[in-house]
Amino acid sequence: MNKIVRWSFGFLFLMLIAGVAAAGKKDSFKPARPYVDGELVVQFKDGPASPAALAANKKMGGTVVKVLEKLNLALIQLKPNADTIKAVEKYRKLPGVVTAEPNYIVTPLKRPKQKK
Repeated sequence: MNKIVRWSFGFLFLMLIAGVAAAGKKDSFKPARPYVDGELVVQFKDGPASPAALAANKKMGGTVVKVLEKLNLALIQLKPNADTIKAVEKYRKLPGVVTAEPNYIVTPLKRPKQKK
C-alpha cells in the first residue's frame, strides 16, 4: 500500500512539472483526466508551511490535508462547492506557488506483488 501511495505522488509530481510549462499559457486550464472534485495538489516555492503558502491557503479558503515536505507539495481541500478548475487557475497566480493541479485520480499499471 505504501508503495502505491509513493508511486501515486511521484506520478503527481511529474504531472506538476508538466503543469509548470502549461501555467504560463493564456488559455484557461482544462484537465486531461478525471480528478477528485474539491482537492488540489499545490507545489509551494518555499514549502507548504511557508508564510506565502499559509497566506495563499487563507486567501483561497483551502485546508491542508497532507504534506510531502521534500517535494514542497500539499494536498489542499477546497471549501464546499468551490470550483476546482477556477481554484487551480487562482492558486497558480498567487505568490509563492510554483504550480497547482487538481488531485488527479491515478491507478497503478500493475498491481504490486504482495509480501507473504
